[in-house]
Amino acid sequence: MTQRGSEPLECASNAVIRCLWKDRELSDLLFKLKFDPNQPDKVTVSGLSVDDYPSLKDLDVTEFCTQRLRPVPQELVDQLNETECVYTIGMLPEIGRAYMTIDSDLYIWNYEENCDLAYFDGIPNTITKVLVARPKAGVFHEFVHHVLVVATSKEILLLAVSFTNEHNLTIAADSLNDVSHAQMYLLPDALFKVPLEGSTVSDVVTTYDGRIFFAAEECIYELDYQEKSWFQRKCRKVNHSKRLLSYLLPSLSLITGKEEKISRLCLDDTRHILYSLSENGSIQVFDLGADGNAMCKVASLSSAHIQERAADECRTVDRAFFGDVISIDAIPSSRSHYLHLVATTRKGVRLYFTCLPPTPHSAYMSASAGMPPPLLPDPVNARPSDLRLRHVRIPPGYSAGGIGNPYFTVYDTLLCHEVLIMVAECGLEGASSVTSFSSSNFASRNTLMENSWKLTFGTTVLAVERSLSPQTSLTLGKEALDVRPAFIISQHRDPAERFVILTEKGVSIVEQRSPVDILREILHQYGADSPQANFFFHLHGAVNSCVMALIILCCESAADAAIKDAALRIFFSLGADMNVDMIDTSSTLRSPHRLSSDWQSQSRNISLADWTFRSPLQASTPQQRFMAAHSPPRTLGATPYHFIAAADESAVSSPSPYTAMTSCRHDALYVYFSRIVSNLWTSPLCYKISETQITSVFSNDELGWLTAQLALYKKAIDHFDLIGSTQEAYQSLITRRDSATSKSTPCEQADGKVLARQQERRSLHNFSMLLSLTCEVLSLWEILSAHQFHVVTAQLSPLNRDQLCSIHLSAVVVGGQHLCADLITCLVRHYFGDNATTAAICSQLRSVCPTLFSDEDATATRATEMVEEARLMEPCATRTELLAEAVRMLKVGVQKLTLSVICQLLFEVECMEGIVELALARAERDDPKMLALIAYKSRSSESDPLAQEALAKRKEAYKCVTDSLDRLMSEARSKSGIALQSILLSRDSIVNSVLRSKDELANVAVFKWLLDNDLSNVVVESKSPFVESFLHTLVEEGGSSGYLDLLWRFHEKNGNFAKAAKLLYSLARRDTGAFDLRRRVAYLSQASMCAKSAGAELENEFGSQSFLVGVQDELDVAEIQLATKDAILAKKHILDKAVAIEKLERRLYSAQELFELFAEPFDLPEIKLALCYCADAHDPRIVDGLCMQILDQELEASRGEPYDTRIQRLGTRLATLCRQYSMKPKYFPIETVLCEMQARALLDSFPPSLLQTVGALMSAPFTQLLNVIELCQKRDPFWRKNESAARYLIESTLHIFHRFASVAPKLPLDQRRSVASRCLDLIASFLLQLSSSTHPTTGDARLHLIDNLRSLQNIFESI
Repeated sequence: MTQRGSEPLECASNAVIRCLWKDRELSDLLFKLKFDPNQPDKVTVSGLSVDDYPSLKDLDVTEFCTQRLRPVPQELVDQLNETECVYTIGMLPEIGRAYMTIDSDLYIWNYEENCDLAYFDGIPNTITKVLVARPKAGVFHEFVHHVLVVATSKEILLLAVSFTNEHNLTIAADSLNDVSHAQMYLLPDALFKVPLEGSTVSDVVTTYDGRIFFAAEECIYELDYQEKSWFQRKCRKVNHSKRLLSYLLPSLSLITGKEEKISRLCLDDTRHILYSLSENGSIQVFDLGADGNAMCKVASLSSAHIQERAADECRTVDRAFFGDVISIDAIPSSRSHYLHLVATTRKGVRLYFTCLPPTPHSAYMSASAGMPPPLLPDPVNARPSDLRLRHVRIPPGYSAGGIGNPYFTVYDTLLCHEVLIMVAECGLEGASSVTSFSSSNFASRNTLMENSWKLTFGTTVLAVERSLSPQTSLTLGKEALDVRPAFIISQHRDPAERFVILTEKGVSIVEQRSPVDILREILHQYGADSPQANFFFHLHGAVNSCVMALIILCCESAADAAIKDAALRIFFSLGADMNVDMIDTSSTLRSPHRLSSDWQSQSRNISLADWTFRSPLQASTPQQRFMAAHSPPRTLGATPYHFIAAADESAVSSPSPYTAMTSCRHDALYVYFSRIVSNLWTSPLCYKISETQITSVFSNDELGWLTAQLALYKKAIDHFDLIGSTQEAYQSLITRRDSATSKSTPCEQADGKVLARQQERRSLHNFSMLLSLTCEVLSLWEILSAHQFHVVTAQLSPLNRDQLCSIHLSAVVVGGQHLCADLITCLVRHYFGDNATTAAICSQLRSVCPTLFSDEDATATRATEMVEEARLMEPCATRTELLAEAVRMLKVGVQKLTLSVICQLLFEVECMEGIVELALARAERDDPKMLALIAYKSRSSESDPLAQEALAKRKEAYKCVTDSLDRLMSEARSKSGIALQSILLSRDSIVNSVLRSKDELANVAVFKWLLDNDLSNVVVESKSPFVESFLHTLVEEGGSSGYLDLLWRFHEKNGNFAKAAKLLYSLARRDTGAFDLRRRVAYLSQASMCAKSAGAELENEFGSQSFLVGVQDELDVAEIQLATKDAILAKKHILDKAVAIEKLERRLYSAQELFELFAEPFDLPEIKLALCYCADAHDPRIVDGLCMQILDQELEASRGEPYDTRIQRLGTRLATLCRQYSMKPKYFPIETVLCEMQARALLDSFPPSLLQTVGALMSAPFTQLLNVIELCQKRDPFWRKNESAARYLIESTLHIFHRFASVAPKLPLDQRRSVASRCLDLIASFLLQLSSSTHPTTGDARLHLIDNLRSLQNIFESI
């Protein structure tokens, strides 16, 4: 119970959740039937021990009591005595009526008051069965409340039933709850009639959704009625026993060898399963589907098989006891997830069945030694697929000699949660008995223990039915799959079971007394000090007894006023006993078979080890098994396991054994609270009804009841001082009791007692706060529901609405005060303008929710009203003063305001500066130590959690400012003229108000908004002292180049060129993947510009102007690195291309690194040449080799393309390189390159015009082209000696000559003459070479060349 720094409310809430957990620990019936987790499919047996049926006679108060006999109406008795007829009699508990049929006449009357006898004679045939069914949705008119199913000897009829109130007005179907006191009407004409075709109906059942099934002979039929058209309906009889799917499983006729007539039908509406029982005791199972709209037979067991299986497990019991099954009752999912059906034999033996398949054999094989045993599968969504015996329950009175009660012959049963009723013959002629078996007073026991109570009638009992109260009907209608807790846990809320017994003489009503009602009777008749009371306390334990005393103390009935003193004495005397806490660390593993028949023990203590065996659910690891095994029932909502883990941490880790000990008074106070709030404590509060609307899960009745119960509880605690100083009053009693049993040393015992007492006082104080706050939260919820909950909550933000749909009541009470404040704000705002209503609501809130709605809240409400008042005023000085005063008042309690709502209200009245004031005030209140600034500057999500939380709160406050700015910009898009100017003035007012403040984070928020809305000039021109640090932060976080532009502009505006240059240079050289290589080049380029502008400032700040040279060098190498990246991307089929690109993008490399790591491995001669040029490392041999590689790569890359395209590409590439190295031509010797090009052109069969075309693309002068021709002749004899090569060279030269001849007139005279002279020398050389050629095959071509040369010679000579 130590808090270990936790919040008090959270500790108390966790204790409540532990109470809820423990109350539902053994709710499932299976775990009370001697379930063995090591053999999960083993058939177990009970009832043979005396402890299975203990007697409560020492209480001198019976658990069941009977009311006076209500006789059959005298008119019906007289008619039966006067005529010979066929008659039937039965119960219709759904409408609080009994019926009798005399031949074809139907009589129905109210059995509670023995009145309202109705007579219907419109049925032509003898009636055999009558049943009430709910109408199917959408088929009949609203005034048809129920459908009366009447089976006759020849047909089945459906009659419409309607009810009216005392004013003879039809009751609305949606408000139809208890109709036992309403007037009943049967419509004269039958809705439907279906012929039986000679069959006799043996039983009829109906589902909650209105489906009707009946058994006739050996078949099961369904009456399927629906609306066929607007004015027509149809009804048909469907034989489900003869459908194709039914033949997939063996029928009873195949198993037994003969047709077996079906005698009974039984329906499980919670799981949608239908069972049938034949006259010979065979059972069939039909699955109605997950939605209840299907029908399929899934399993069956013959009577012989059932008898044999049960006899094999109970060899000491006479085999005849297990034969002749006469009744079946469905076990709803609210009683057990694993058991589905209980069948009762004529001797009173109960056979419990499951429809789930057995545990797979692989589960046993996979379980290694020392590991937990195989666990049961999760049955929530499982459909029935089998019918297996799980448990055999022997009736009381079975002797050790194997002889049971020979006069006990059962012929009917009824199952109702913890009560089973058997109707039997007594051995006397015409006499019968009703025996009830109830476990309500033994809920805390490990095994099923039942008290039996017998009522004998001198006549035959014809029927036993459960009396359905409105609450019971509602529970039956809800198809929840949750296991209900024991009745002792919900006895303060749920009505006790009430049964109607119909005999030939009339109707008897039997009521079950709840445990607290038994205690009331004992206190009234015998007193708190009587042996009967002492027996009761030992039976239920101290904690449960104290809880029941609390129920009496909280009750305001006049009957309980006389026994409240006795209940108070019980609470204090029993509550002084020490009780082991719900998480008992000293407990050891105990066998699940252990029975506790010692009623002198206190309430059972459960250890964690016990839970592992008692709630086996499917899991894979030991830890998962533990958590899955202890997942709470779904009635607790989505109960978070971490709640329990957090709640248990202190108890498990506590070093002192006394910290695990609390008084029963302490535990009872927590337990009763947990039983009042029940599943609502860990259930969501709201659910969505549309995208923008939510509503409360609480109905008005639930809220009213819950709020009233907690208010009574709190009133009783305060009135009787149940939490005050009672510990000191009973300290002497504790000391004497402990001194008698203590085995510790006196010093250790004294220290432990003091510590335990202090912890318990702290825990009770926490509980008192939790109770008070819970009352306030529920009172607030009740007020909200009274004022249209969905309308009020529509004003909440979407985030808050989603939170309300997921958060639990416990979370709202413990830490959801901000949500309550938001709800209160929305409620008050909903009635703005109506001062009377607002004042009344505020007064009511201060009265019932003083913690949630304080004086500060009232001040804020008044200020909000002032804002609303200003809305109605014209702009004037008074309005301005009113708004200023309202803002001042709002700042007083700004931390409790729903800031977004208030700021929206101020926006609507154009109080922009007020929005800024409130936002800044809220940020300062939320973070007075400026922890958020630390988190912002650290730029790490792993910083101090408190700092991160403070930063988040500040951002939430600043968001109100930016939201207002967004709204202004949105409005500005549709405005113009004066309206637009007004909006821009409001925007500037907000921005300037923030930038004038000393709140750095507020400035940052506005800076970001300005940048996001393309208002960067406002940031640069701002006089805020936080602009530079803000821009630096953005740049360092790897922001876009726009931020760099802003930073550069900001430094330029302020003349800090050196700072800009240094920052850009360092960013470019950073080893990071935040930006790419092009941005690094941009950084260096901008750094170079800033360095040039800095001048002397740069030299003074960094020591030398060599920084500028270094930046320029870095820029040159970076540009080559960028070219390297492009060159690698252009290459195809390269391994590790992505890795290389990633490396190039991540950092800048030196020239040497680029050469070794990229240029050389990826064969990039152009990059190598650029690096040589950048490093000024000239080696003619290397340079020539690189140029040749560039030429070869270009020619190879264009191979296969047309010659014109190849020539164009080659010329463009060489022209680019020529311009690139124009400052130092030695790095690209153009004449050598063109000479080599000529040689490759001859080999690749390029046209002779190549040299002239490439030269034109390169803008090479004629002298340079002529130098290339001369170089070819002089350097390589191949051009002179090879006839083809010489002719190709001459033809190439002719193209140059022709081009020169065409442009010569445009050239200067000196240049024209110089070029012409050189051309004449080459012509003479070529003519001499051609004249010496004697090859016969080239004669014509030679002559053609000679003619061309001489023609050109004449032209050039004229020049």
